[in-house]
Amino acid sequence: MITPELRTARLHLRPLVPQDAEALTTALDDFEISKWLRPVPFPYSRQNAVDFIAHAATGDEYVWVIDDGGFAGIAGFDGEYGYWLVQDRWGRGFATEFSRAILGWHFADGDGRDVTSGHFDGNHRSGRVLAKMGFRYTGTTMHDCLARGEAVLSHRMILTRADFQAATAT
Repeated sequence: MITPELRTARLHLRPLVPQDAEALTTALDDFEISKWLRPVPFPYSRQNAVDFIAHAATGDEYVWVIDDGGFAGIAGFDGEYGYWLVQDRWGRGFATEFSRAILGWHFADGDGRDVTSGHFDGNHRSGRVLAKMGFRYTGTTMHDCLARGEAVLSHRMILTRADFQAATAT
């Protein structure tokens, strides 16, 4: 899979490249970010970033850098949608903006299958963004969180093309 470049009014969504290693390391070495992500260790090392970038280059999933003139975060999609932003970009509407672009691309040009996602208990911001896109709750499960070193309650969600279109029609 080749990650397509996408643009929104404020953002450039582009493939991850080796030059992103330093920014990725700095961003994910912030516990306030990594505590909400399943596969991310804390502390986060440069080698973790290099390994993730190499994995993204295999094309097994779509991985976008969220770029607003600087490194603002990552969004990924492999049938399950996930994302994170650096703290100083929180509360600016970026997650809604790039989610609309990525999920819109998926339903227009991707395979169009239903998309799963979710968020850890307590991550209300992500829950609100996913709900704005039309995701519906399907239940809960426990997922390991490497940064926390424990299993954390995860709220699971699903998005259909029809629900996305209805939620984003305005």
